[in-house]
Amino acid sequence: MTYLEKKKTGSHYTPQNLANFVANSIFNISDFKTPKILDPACGDGSLLKAIREKFPYAQLYGFDLDENAVEETKKIENANVQKEDFLEYSSKYIENSLFEFEQEKFDIVIANP
Repeated sequence: MTYLEKKKTGSHYTPQNLANFVANSIFNISDFKTPKILDPACGDGSLLKAIREKFPYAQLYGFDLDENAVEETKKIENANVQKEDFLEYSSKYIENSLFEFEQEKFDIVIANP
């Protein structure tokens, strides 16, 4: 994505060195072996890619509105990535009774700092 495209959409992707720092920090303080990890605004997937390197068996979930970014993030092995607004997605559980839908639960939620 070009600078102008990022500016137009308000996209701010996490630099790789920061993504690696976040992944290392989570790895060092976590006792999960196969965590379920959510990035609600995953962009190009830099955080999820760094997490995958530290947690090869993690269940990764990402949401983003940018179709190109979602396609890039889908390249991460076994990542569940959706082109959808996470707040709208999660509001389905608020609007509907939890007796009708099983609510998603995550061990770790990450976001661009």
